[in-house]
Amino acid sequence: MLALAIKDEADYEIDSRELATSASPYTVDTLTTLRAERPEDELYLLLGSDQYASLRGWHRPRELRRLARLAVFTRPGYSVESGDAIFIRSGLDARESAEGVSTSEAREGVLSEVIPWLHRREVAVYSGDCIERLPSGFHDLPTPLHQIGMSAMGLALLDNIDAERLAEACRRFGSYQFLVVVAPLRLPRATGSAVNPLAIF
Repeated sequence: MLALAIKDEADYEIDSRELATSASPYTVDTLTTLRAERPEDELYLLLGSDQYASLRGWHRPRELRRLARLAVFTRPGYSVESGDAIFIRSGLDARESAEGVSTSEAREGVLSEVIPWLHRREVAVYSGDCIERLPSGFHDLPTPLHQIGMSAMGLALLDNIDAERLAEACRRFGSYQFLVVVAPLRLPRATGSAVNPLAIF
C-alpha cells in the first residue's frame, strides 16, 4: 500500500528495516540508527495527535526529541477550528528542570512553517512550554511567532504555563480538549497582561 502511495514520488523511498524479525520494537532505536547513518540530515518523526498525547509513555521519550524534530498531525476526533486555543507540550520544561535551562542561542520550539497552519485555522491563542525554535533560520525574523503571529495575525500568546501539570490533568480526565478561560487586565496601550488562565474539563 505504501509503495502504491509513493510510486510517482521520486523524493520518497521505503525503509523496511523495522520489518526485520531481529528489529528493535522501539522507535528510539530506529532513530538512533538513522542518526548515525545520516549525521548531517534533519530528521522528523511524524506522529498523530493521539500518539503525541501519550508520548510520555514511550520508551526513552526524551531521547526521541534529541534525535528528531516532532511533527504532529490531527487525527479524526481531534480538530482545530476558528477561535481555538492550542497548547503544545514538548517536554522542554521537564527536561530543563532535570538538566538545566537551554541557552538563548539554541532552543527547541515551533518551526516558522507552523504559522501558516495556525493562520488557515484562525487559531486565537497559542501556548505551551516552547515558543519559537532558535535560531529561526531567518535573519530578519528571529522570533516569527511573535513578529508574524502577534503583529500580523492578532494571535494571543500565553507565556510560562505549566505544561506538565496541564498534561497530567488531561491524562487524569481522559480528554485533551477543554474550555479555556482567560481574563486579561484592561490596560490602555498595553501589549501584555498578567493572567491566571483556567482549563475547565
